[in-house]
Amino acid sequence: MNLLISNFRRISRAELSPAAITLLGGPNGSGKTSVLQAIAAVTTGLPPMIELKKNESGMLVHTGQGRGEIKLESPTGSASVTYPDAKRATDGAPVEISAMAAGLKSFITMTVPERVQYINDLMHNEPRQEELETILGKTGIQAAVVARIWQTINAQGWDAAWKLSKESGSKLKGGWEEITGDRYGSQIAASWMPAEWETDLEAATETQLTAELAHERSWLEAAISDSAVNSAEIARLQKATEMLPKLQAEYDEIKKTLEALFKNESDLLHVLRDIPALGQQNNAVCPHCNNTVVISGNKLLKPGAKSAKDAAANAEKIKLAEESLASVKQEILRVNTELGHKKAAVDAANKAAQMLAGIRGTDKKPGATAAAPSAHGSIEDCRARVKRAENRLAAWARRANAASKHEAITKNQQIIDILAPDGLRLQRLKQALAAINKQLAAIAAATGWLPAEIEDDMSISYGEYQYILLSKSTQYRVQISLQAAFALLDQSVMLLVDGADILDSAGRNGLFKMLAGITAREYPRAGTAPSAATAGFQTAIVAMTIDKQEKMPAIEKLGGCAYWIENGTAKKIK
Repeated sequence: MNLLISNFRRISRAELSPAAITLLGGPNGSGKTSVLQAIAAVTTGLPPMIELKKNESGMLVHTGQGRGEIKLESPTGSASVTYPDAKRATDGAPVEISAMAAGLKSFITMTVPERVQYINDLMHNEPRQEELETILGKTGIQAAVVARIWQTINAQGWDAAWKLSKESGSKLKGGWEEITGDRYGSQIAASWMPAEWETDLEAATETQLTAELAHERSWLEAAISDSAVNSAEIARLQKATEMLPKLQAEYDEIKKTLEALFKNESDLLHVLRDIPALGQQNNAVCPHCNNTVVISGNKLLKPGAKSAKDAAANAEKIKLAEESLASVKQEILRVNTELGHKKAAVDAANKAAQMLAGIRGTDKKPGATAAAPSAHGSIEDCRARVKRAENRLAAWARRANAASKHEAITKNQQIIDILAPDGLRLQRLKQALAAINKQLAAIAAATGWLPAEIEDDMSISYGEYQYILLSKSTQYRVQISLQAAFALLDQSVMLLVDGADILDSAGRNGLFKMLAGITAREYPRAGTAPSAATAGFQTAIVAMTIDKQEKMPAIEKLGGCAYWIENGTAKKIK
């Protein structure tokens, strides 16, 4: 590269051919910073001083001159800036670097939000819509909802989307509290049930409960319809009720008669069994008593008739007994039928008494019309069942609505957590900080300094100390470490370092060693650099105050070159 500066600030004329490391030395006020500002202006297209307005660019022209110019040529292109119009012209692909690499921007002076935004821009760290869809999709949030959130993010930013989600959450919690009458809490909401809740409702459906209510209402309507009876019906019930004692007595009497007939029948059967059997008999001797017994089929009988006369007598007995038994059986059948009819009459009288009792039970007020009994139950019972069915359906609906609100609140809270400053953005920011801090650690290893580190809260530490507690020279080490790390990450090909004289000899040696490693592509890099072969600076230009030329460090040993700046001119020296 070839750099030509004419009539810019303290420099009347300077021509430089930067090496891998270019050292600018000279006494205070000699123009070293002017050279760095000139290079910054031509490589960035920005004002060389942030506080300078464009209409004030005439102040940059060397005293007593009407026009100033800066021109930087490289094998790929050239760029120039003229003053006082502050116009930049380019040809081909000129050398261009970031404001951070040029020293026009400092991470140290940024506010916390500015630091976050800078890192997000540098590392392309802002979450994408697809990432948001993936994360929220795992929680059951639909893509259409994520699309609306993303529209808000694009239009108003992450914090606005976060605020809107929190407002939605407050409204949802208010809706839950309106449904339940309780104060919302995630644990309370997860197990909340209405006071009217019944355990079987857990497995019920709205369709089932609606049908249950319709059924109970139909029974109530039927009961009301059934209750519209006249006085004749009530009189009939009264008469039937009055007959109940007589009918019950008659029933009991018939029952006794039937029981006597059953005993008669049993006695006759015993008689028949005890009469010696007729017909062929098999005689045998009992092994216990040695008496003669008769075997007839499977039965053991007394010995049969010993003569024809006995046989005739036995046959007559059997005939009479069988006739009596037949007569008793016929009477049993008749009496049993009569008992059944009487039982039906008693049951009807009992039912009439119950219905009448129901009617009298509803007749609470003097002059009130009595309600008739209903097969569906009393009107009051039916109304109670309807009320219970209504309460069951209402309880199920309240529980379902509350559960739906709670689910919506839970999902909305997941959105809030993701959109919050300490949500997805912080996760991504931590990933970016890990890469940046890795770069800073590599710089520390190369310089022999302690590692500078950016904490999650955007504060800066050096070793175990916070930046604000460091000495000026140690703060300078942190500033240069950050500048170099960010310049590597944004792939700037040039680094401009001013004020290196604040370092002692050991500190300067560490700085030059680190810069030499970067420009020689022998430096451990992290982050977004495309490859070890192409990452790093083509040149690093360092300015430091030196009162005498003979005190200039021997930068040639590191493959660099040195220029002595004094009285507005630059001279290459060894």
